[in-house]
Amino acid sequence: MNISIFTSKYPYKVHYKNYLCGGSILVIKHLVNILKNNNNISIYSTNINKNTIIETHKNLKIYRYGTNIRFLSQNISLKKLYHPILQKHNLLYLNFDSAPGSIEALIIKILHPSIKMVLHYHGDWVSDYGSIFRRIFIFISNIIFTRLYLKLSSNIIVPTKIYINNSKYLSRYSNKIFVLRNGIELDNIIKYRCKKEKVDSICFIGNIEVYKGVDILLKAVDQLIQNNIIIELNIIGKGTLLKNYKQKYKQNKYIHFFGYVSEEKKLNILSKSKIFCLPSKKNTESFGIVNLEAMALGIPIIASNIGGIPDIVKDNRNGLLFSSGNIDDLKSKILLLLKDIDLYEKIKRNNLSDIDNYNWKNIADELELFLKNI
Repeated sequence: MNISIFTSKYPYKVHYKNYLCGGSILVIKHLVNILKNNNNISIYSTNINKNTIIETHKNLKIYRYGTNIRFLSQNISLKKLYHPILQKHNLLYLNFDSAPGSIEALIIKILHPSIKMVLHYHGDWVSDYGSIFRRIFIFISNIIFTRLYLKLSSNIIVPTKIYINNSKYLSRYSNKIFVLRNGIELDNIIKYRCKKEKVDSICFIGNIEVYKGVDILLKAVDQLIQNNIIIELNIIGKGTLLKNYKQKYKQNKYIHFFGYVSEEKKLNILSKSKIFCLPSKKNTESFGIVNLEAMALGIPIIASNIGGIPDIVKDNRNGLLFSSGNIDDLKSKILLLLKDIDLYEKIKRNNLSDIDNYNWKNIADELELFLKNI
C-alpha cells in the first residue's frame, strides 16, 4: 500500500525541548516503524526550524516543512498547506493531534473525493481551559474542522470502545469507527523495572493543566501528609499551572516538581514509584499511554473513572478507579494500596502479565489488515 500520513509533528531521533511530541504523535511513530516494512509511506509534517527538508529511507519519505509560525503548541508551515496538495495520494491517513489539524488533507479529500481518508482520532479538542484566546481558537476549530474531518473521513480510528460515547462528537459516526488500542515498546521499558524495595511514593506524568486533575492529587497527598501518612509525590511534566503549584506547595518537602525531563529520567522516576496516578477530570482522556508504561513496570495505577481509562485500567485488576474530582475517594484508594499488600501484589502481577496485550507489532498488523480492506 501507498499511505500518505499527515501529522502536525513527527519525532526526530533525538528529543528537542522546543519540538515536543505528545502521545498521539508517538503513536503514529510506532505504527510507522512497523508499517514501513511492507508499505510505502510518505509523512507530511513540520520541521523544527524554517528550513524544509525531505528525509528518504527505505519505504519511507518524511517531508518536514519549514515552520513559519509557532502558535500555541502548533508548528505552522505555509508550505505544508499547499505542497502536499500537488503530490499524488492513494490513501490519506490523518493524525488528529492538535488543532486545527492538517487542513491540507481536507483540501486533498475535497478535490479528490474518491481517495479514502482515515482519521486517527485520539480525543476531543477541549476548549474550556487555558487563555481566552486559546478557548476561542479551539471552539472555532471544533465548529469548522472537527466536524469536517469526521464527516469526510471514510473511517475513524479510536483507541478505546468506551470513549466513543464519552466523546462530544464521535457517537453519531459509530458506523465507521474502528477500535485500535495503543501500544508500548516493551523492550525499551522492562530494563527500568525496579527490583529494590520501594518507598511509599506516587508518580504523575502529564501536562500540568486543569483537565489533568493534578490539583486533586496534590490536595489528596497534602492532606494525607498532614495526617502523618508520609508519602512522596513526584510530578513530571510542564504546563500553565506548574508555577502556581510549585509556589503553593513549596513548603511541603514530600512534593517534588520535575518539569520536563528526558525519557530516561522519566522512566527512572516512575520505576521507583509505588503507585502511578492519573487523576484526569475530562472525558477527553481517551487512553493514556503512560498507563501502559506503569503497567509494564509492574506499578499499580489509581485513575479517575472517566473517558476511555476504564478500558485500560480495569478496577481491582490493573489498579483502582476513583470518582473523578473526589479527593476523599482518591485518598481512600491511595491508603488501600499502601495498606493491603496482597491487593498490591496481585495488581502488580496482573500488570506485568496484561502488558503483553499491547505489543506494537500485533497492533500494527491489525491496522495494516484493516487498511487493506477499506
